[in-house]
Amino acid sequence: MTVERTGGFVGIDQNISVEPDGRWTYYRSRVGAGGGTPVRGRLNEAQLADLQALLADPDLGREASEPAECADGFTYTLVTGPTKIQWADCGTGSPPTAMRIVDLLSTSTAF
Repeated sequence: MTVERTGGFVGIDQNISVEPDGRWTYYRSRVGAGGGTPVRGRLNEAQLADLQALLADPDLGREASEPAECADGFTYTLVTGPTKIQWADCGTGSPPTAMRIVDLLSTSTAF
């Protein structure tokens, strides 16, 4: 699965991919500046179990939406298998399961 976060005040481009065994690779750069230097790690067993449970949640597939435009906000794209969810963090109700995945990755990795 992958999550991409772009935008914000300074124009960042962040991307994290997580393999089924919990290995992750994270890239961060400024928009248009290339992929940056990768940071790698591995989720622990509890983090991986939490992520797998969130990815298996049937609500996740129903959260697909089109991202809104918002000044200085972040736009997210989450892809897992055939499911692609996009949204903008404009203070207007982000998809709850997808945001829980982002929160888990933010606290468990370099994302």
